[in-house]
Amino acid sequence: FERINLGKEWTQFGEFDVVLCMSMYHHVYAQCVDHKAIWFWLHLHTAKDGVLLWEGPLDTRDSVARRATDSVGGYTRDAILKVAEHFFDIEVIGPALHEPYREVLRCTPR
Repeated sequence: FERINLGKEWTQFGEFDVVLCMSMYHHVYAQCVDHKAIWFWLHLHTAKDGVLLWEGPLDTRDSVARRATDSVGGYTRDAILKVAEHFFDIEVIGPALHEPYREVLRCTPR
């Protein structure tokens, strides 16, 4: 493990066959307020034939996402997916089992 301030430090760790982005995207967005930077960083770490499994809130029913939107705006499902689709083919798996307002995405690099 390496401790970094993701959203402010964009350390490159290499390419991986499976990348997990579970319950963290909204925290990173609250730090950097830039969907493109986040998805670019995730794309850099996902091997060409790999997969990114993403889970998180896609709207402001989550308190962190709500605080980010209240302070800087831009945290919407449409905004997130629009940028994600620039880097990945997106398959919506469905709602997360633990929180129905969170979604699970399977993302394969373009």
